[in-house]
Amino acid sequence: MKTKEMARQVRLSQWAGIMHERSESGKSIRKWCAENGIQEKTYYYWQRNLRESACSLIEQKGAAVTPAGWALCETAGSGKSEEPITIEINGCRLLVGGSFEPEALKNVCRILKSL
Repeated sequence: MKTKEMARQVRLSQWAGIMHERSESGKSIRKWCAENGIQEKTYYYWQRNLRESACSLIEQKGAAVTPAGWALCETAGSGKSEEPITIEINGCRLLVGGSFEPEALKNVCRILKSL
């Protein structure tokens, strides 16, 4: 790995730690940034870079890559199950029953992840 790419990976790792710390604090981005002396626009810049890097990695590696903190779930058949499942994202717990719209669930998970 080249020096430039290694430096980028170190920065991404540091930014991921900052995102995780803010998320674990339970505070809003605005409040957490003010308390930690980080400009909101800088925080969102880091967040965008992390997301773009994750998407790029997924595109390169295909479905075999599961981002940290995510679980790969495979379904057989229609994707509908009689057994409910529990999904927990950022401290929010979601109970999903046997009948659900996959696109709606995807949107709800995306919203919970952004909190």
